[in-house]
Amino acid sequence: MQKIEIEVSDYIAELSEGEKDKLVNTFLSISIKERMNKLTDEYNNANNKIKEYEKKYGKTLKEVEEVGIDNESDIDEHEEYMDWVFWQRVYENSKEEIEKYQHFLSEETDG
Repeated sequence: MQKIEIEVSDYIAELSEGEKDKLVNTFLSISIKERMNKLTDEYNNANNKIKEYEKKYGKTLKEVEEVGIDNESDIDEHEEYMDWVFWQRVYENSKEEIEKYQHFLSEETDG
């Protein structure tokens, strides 16, 4: 476990160590759940965008990248490719962060 220092008001600093621990854990739990909701929205939005591109092109992004983009493609197709790459990154990053937060929340309920 890593230690993180934060500055707090004198009123919070005067609380007992046990109460400060409870306060921090409650704050983290609420904040993580809220952040997970936002990440889940991002994940779902990215997943929907990816599915739209897969439906339109009949391939996954990986398959498109294996073949490459046709040099004869118009600018719109190149822009869509860049958007597709963006949404794929959002999807992967949000999934990774959600899994980390889920790990924290499972530790919280186990311990």
